[in-house]
Order: sequence, then C-alpha cells, then structure tokens
Amino acid sequence: MIIGLTGKSGAGKSTFAKLFIGYDIIDCDKIYSELLAKNNAMQQELLETYGTCEKIKLREMVFNDINKLNQITWKYVIEEVKNRVTENCIIEAIGLFESGLSCLCDKTIAVVSSENMNRIMNRDSLSLEEASMRLNSQKDIEFYRKNADYIVEN
Repeated sequence: MIIGLTGKSGAGKSTFAKLFIGYDIIDCDKIYSELLAKNNAMQQELLETYGTCEKIKLREMVFNDINKLNQITWKYVIEEVKNRVTENCIIEAIGLFESGLSCLCDKTIAVVSSENMNRIMNRDSLSLEEASMRLNSQKDIEFYRKNADYIVEN
C-alpha cells in the first residue's frame, strides 16, 4: 500500500511516519535537499531564476512566491519519488496534493497541529517572523481536512 502523508511544516509528519513499521519512507523534503546538491538541471534552473541554488538563501527569497519555486523543483522531486516508490511506502510531502503525488497513493493522511509555530522555530532555529512566513506560504489546515482520506490531530 502506498500512503501519502501530508500536513503543514511542524505538524509531526515525520514522527508519525515512523509508526508504520515495514514501510519505506520517501521524504520529499530530503529528496529536495539531495537534488539541490546533485541535480545539475534543477540547479541550473534555480541559478537562472534566483541566482542561487543554496537552500538557506532560497528559503529567504521565496516565501512571498513559493509557487514559482515549486514550478521549478516539483518536477524533479516527483521524478525521484517515482523512482523510489515501493509496494509498501509512505510518501511524505507538504505539497502532496498540489504536486499531484497524491495520485500515486492508495490512501492519504494529513497530520494537523496547532503547535507548528513553536516546533519549526525550535527545530529549524527560525525567528517568529521566519516561521510565520513559512507557515503562511503553506495551505491552511482546512485544505488538508478537505482533501485527505484521514486526519491525525497531533
């Protein structure tokens, strides 16, 4: 079974995914980071658009227009996810529905939480402003409630 796991940053998706013993976990954030380091085509597109392909610099630049970054990067992430999909896996992605990866999934689960801000500030060493910008660039909780087959309240 292929399970799509989604939710806002800091909701607890990665922790929840670990509960699925025997499932391969395909973490789209990790794939994105790997591709930033090694995918020449993606790096070139980012350099042409933003003048950099460094994750921290991109993060600072794109939260006002995350869609532009997603148009460049998701095609590479999706290709890599498709190469990694197994019979029993979890595809963990904030943009599971927006990217179309949900179509690969037998079921989808959204993890939702009201503690996202504190979690990402502590985890990623972000200021309140940076954490707010990140969370505001993502879909609201109702989007996940509306689209997912199952909801986990964390």
